Parts: sequence; C-alpha cells; structure tokens
Amino acid sequence: MAVSLIRSGQLYAWRGASLLIVNPRGDCGDDEPLSGYYFREARFLRALQLQVNGRSPWLCEAALVEPHVLAFAYIYPELTEFGGGGSGQSGDEASDDADGIPHRALSLRVLHTVHVDRLSVILTISNHSTREVACDVGWIVDADFADIQEAHQNRREQDATVRRENGDAQVVFTYEHPRLRYRATISAERGAAWHVRDRALQTTLELAPQRCVELRLTVHASAADGDTPFADADRREAFLEDWQTSLAGVSVPGNRHAEQVLSANIRDFASFPLLDGEPDEWLALQAGMPLYPALFGRDTLTA
Repeated sequence: MAVSLIRSGQLYAWRGASLLIVNPRGDCGDDEPLSGYYFREARFLRALQLQVNGRSPWLCEAALVEPHVLAFAYIYPELTEFGGGGSGQSGDEASDDADGIPHRALSLRVLHTVHVDRLSVILTISNHSTREVACDVGWIVDADFADIQEAHQNRREQDATVRRENGDAQVVFTYEHPRLRYRATISAERGAAWHVRDRALQTTLELAPQRCVELRLTVHASAADGDTPFADADRREAFLEDWQTSLAGVSVPGNRHAEQVLSANIRDFASFPLLDGEPDEWLALQAGMPLYPALFGRDTLTA
C-alpha cells in the first residue's frame, strides 16, 4: 500500500506525550530544526546522531514500523569507488577505508521506540567481513529544552543555561530556568565500556567475523519540576494497548486494499491518547502530529 508523507523531510513516532522527530537518516540535528525528542512539548534531546569512528554510517533503509516505532538500517564503511555493475566491486579484491576497516563490513540496525515517558534506542551491529573489526561506536547527544513551537519558529521565548554532567555510561542535562527545572538523562546499557568524548557517548568494539552485538540507549524525560513525570508508566502503556485491542477490527475479503486503508486509519486514531493526568483522562486525544502533541478541546471533540 502506498504511503504518503505530508512532511517529507521528517519522520516521527509518538506515544502519549512523548514524541520523536528525526530527519530521513534517523538523526536529530541542525539540518532539521524541529527534530528532537519531546515530552509534553519540551525538547529533551536536541541532538541524537549515530556515528562510527566519528562518521555517519551509510543509510540503507528507513521504516515506519508502528506509530511509536521507527527503524533504520545502515552499513559502514560505504564504498567510495565502484566497478562492474556500479553497485560494488567488479573483482574479488577487498578494499579498506582510511581506518583499515573493510568496506561494507558492518551492518547496523537501529530501532527507536517511543514510550510514554522515555525514548529507547537499540543498535544491533554485525561484522560481515572475514576479519576482526575494531571501531568506536556511539551517539552525539545534546539538549536545549526548547518548546516545540519555539523550535518550529526557530525563535526562543524562554531561554536558560543547560548544565551538562558526564558520568559513567550516562549524560545528564539540567535546565537552569527558575521555573522550568527540566532534566534529561541519557543512559547507555552497562556491559560495554562507555565514555564521553566531546559531545559523544561512545564505546569501543572489537567484533570478530560474523559476530553481532546489541547496544542500548535510553532517554528519560522529567516533569517541569525535574522529578519523574509519573511512577506508573508501564500501567499507562498497558492500559493503552488493552484499549487498542478492544477496538473494532475490519475485514473486507473482496477488497484487501480497502481493508488495509481502514485498518491503518483505526491504528492511527488509536495512537493519539495522551495517557496523561488521572486514569479517566488517559484516553483524551492530542490534536495531531508532529506540531500539536497536546490537548486541544475542538480536536478532541471532533475525534
């Protein structure tokens, strides 16, 4: 089924008041002013860029898996000279990049999953060459705590110092505004030797041929006072999933295309509950993605 993109320069995923906006490469960066990870319309992560040896891997595929899940596939390092049919080497000779890594040795798959109070990033990296590969892998991370409308207009109405604290396998950004005490905590899963260099949270890998490893990164958002937004995030997500399961299904044996269209609309509609406030308010719908991830009375009544 064809997919139409209204904002073709952006891909986005959401769950409740959490929202991730990335460019078509899967990065949050300066080339897309609206990109970042937001919670309750505040941007807790301004930069999120995957790097291998300080460079971006070659994008192979981007996929919108579910409203709250984005997936990306990359290779590293990409060929710089091509032969034969133009897509690879024309002979059996192998070539390396400047760091001595065989071209197209590494495949990388990234899964971004947006939860009601956090962002989960899973990187699966595999060595498909016949030699061991050593490399630095990590993410550039940064925060500015801009409001989503400020980011959209590229004009700040409130601004304050952002304090950065580097720890073991963790970076914490704190907004030193007198009323908005936001805190973004970016944590890497322990098990690898993580360190912070410049703006990057990274680790060094040594991958034997055909070996595969998984690296995880979690971005936790806070309430405006810096505390955990709620202690029952898992309960809220389970409530949403139960409600989505209870909705009517559609079967059109004579026209499967129509069935797919209707099912996709039901799925999209069911992705908009804010999951905020008291339990009887959790299903209140937000206005729309990606610019209006909040409650607007008219839009909720229309839905």
